[in-house]
Amino acid sequence: NQISELNENSNLEEDNVSVSSRNEALDLSISPFPNPTKSQISFFIQEDNSSFELRTSHGELIEVPFSVESNLVKLDMDHLTNGVYFLSRKIDNQYTTQRIIKID
Repeated sequence: NQISELNENSNLEEDNVSVSSRNEALDLSISPFPNPTKSQISFFIQEDNSSFELRTSHGELIEVPFSVESNLVKLDMDHLTNGVYFLSRKIDNQYTTQRIIKID
């Protein structure tokens, strides 16, 4: 369980879990909009070596198309059923996760 592995070097916020080293100053934050969404979410990033994954509330990895233009990432969720999903971003073995709500 990722959350149970957090230690004093980690930050825990209501909807956003960030894990970072005291020596690193990477901005891992993601603020997807609109959230809740009916079809597509977007968010800005500053680092270009990020990887992303989307999981269901049960932890299943979901294949979704991502597109990146400049620093804007777009994620198509139109084909997904309504529910809660978790978008994770990884940079250099550091993660952040944001809750996404899909509605009709």
